[in-house]
Amino acid sequence: MHYGAQFGWLVRIMAVLISLGVIAEVSGWIVGPARGIYTAAQQVLLPPIFRKANKKNVPIPLIIVQGIVVTIWAAVLTLGGGGVIIYHLLWRFL
Repeated sequence: MHYGAQFGWLVRIMAVLISLGVIAEVSGWIVGPARGIYTAAQQVLLPPIFRKANKKNVPIPLIIVQGIVVTIWAAVLTLGGGGVIIYHLLWRFL
């Protein structure tokens, strides 16, 4: 549906708000699982480097690793045709 040029400003505002929402959601995807993995690391299920946390009890090494993994996977999904190529490559090696 076309609303006309008089709502162009509203479309820009909505685009910015949606972008901010996506950024907030992705940061939740990065930090959320890191807390569970940190608990596993504290129970000596992972290497000692993942047990480290800063003075505010934030598992920095885990968040960095999680951020790298999410960034790589987002690039694969964005540039790799929805991950189909990677799926087939992984399927061949498993």
